[in-house]
Amino acid sequence: MKKIFVAVLAMAGVVACNTVDTLEVPQNPEIRFANAFVENATRANEALDPSTTTTSLTGFNVWGFMEDVTGTVFVAEDVTGSKGNFTYANTQYWVPGKVYYFYAVAPMDSANVEVVPATEDAAAKAGLGTINFKNIDGTEDLLYAAAPAVDAPDFGVAKTVELTFSHLLSKVKFTFTNGFTNGNAYIDVKNVKMVVPSKGSINLAQADWWSTNNWELADAVPVTLEFGDACAKTAVGVKQVTDNERLTIPAADTQSYKVTFDVVLYFGDV
Repeated sequence: MKKIFVAVLAMAGVVACNTVDTLEVPQNPEIRFANAFVENATRANEALDPSTTTTSLTGFNVWGFMEDVTGTVFVAEDVTGSKGNFTYANTQYWVPGKVYYFYAVAPMDSANVEVVPATEDAAAKAGLGTINFKNIDGTEDLLYAAAPAVDAPDFGVAKTVELTFSHLLSKVKFTFTNGFTNGNAYIDVKNVKMVVPSKGSINLAQADWWSTNNWELADAVPVTLEFGDACAKTAVGVKQVTDNERLTIPAADTQSYKVTFDVVLYFGDV
């Protein structure tokens, strides 16, 4: 009986001597995205120009890794917001001393965009990978941004990733000038259309992708882009543009396009 009592006392002594210490360390700051910028100015009349602008960019997908391609941080992460403030659900934190690589594609979660990320380390550090794009009617833009070799901040230091987006598609517009020599002649141009390839792919996993913008066109049923009408009854020497501008996949100089439109010639009201 005495031995049991001593054992209980010994256990009580151990518990009484136990202490809990709290160690406070600086918190890793969150990886945030801000100040997204879209290159190339577009026309002020957005009814004519379907291109995405810095103001109209409200969402994009982000891929990112740390140190090498196996250090996955983001995979097609949805990022939403506006130029100065973007948020995402899968919060990640900087690891000091590490180097990060970020790539982004807009529009976000588009059914017409397929991204095949590069798997080789050297290629992945040069760019995201291959983007396959399906052109439906020329009204959806395609943007790409890269922020490679970003150094993580120290503990407790805030740092945001700023992305500059480039347009991957070509913008097409048509202008018409009345070239008649008779000052009484007017032209009315209507129903302007252009037949273009509907599918293509571009390899962005190369350091100089922007200098070539080399698209591979896939064998697919062509799509017709509709540009609407030009200004009715245009006088001699006057230049007018179509109601709409459209976006299409860039192609080599050897690519052929079919352009159709209707022209009505007026002399007065006849």
